[in-house]
Amino acid sequence: MTTTYLESKPRYEILDGLRGVAALIVVAFHLFETYSRGPVYQTLNHGYLAVDFFFVLSGFVIGYAYDDRWNSMSLKDFFKRRLVRLHPMVIMGTLIGGASRPTKCTSEQPACCILSLPDYYCHALPAYIHANRMGP
Repeated sequence: MTTTYLESKPRYEILDGLRGVAALIVVAFHLFETYSRGPVYQTLNHGYLAVDFFFVLSGFVIGYAYDDRWNSMSLKDFFKRRLVRLHPMVIMGTLIGGASRPTKCTSEQPACCILSLPDYYCHALPAYIHANRMGP
């Protein structure tokens, strides 16, 4: 499948750049979160807002890109195009993430190992569960 760029619509490169910056902020937020001593010591506080910003920009870009094709394209065709475009990246990210994950978990909590939670959550998890336990 070849993709051709329609010359009739201007491309907003600044939006691509802003989406890229937002994606890098999210990656940096998660990297710093992993090695942080806790939420108070976060290097990028509120970095999660970059996810919202990224999705808002992506919604605008997708809506703008498909604006003239909504009447001639079915919902199935739209999802097929999105799947063909995004699925290889999802598979590659899963493989890279799975290969880079440590094979030995250092936490005493199995849930922390499975979910790859940062250590400060894992240390607080038993106390939270014990404090919120119902019954005797």
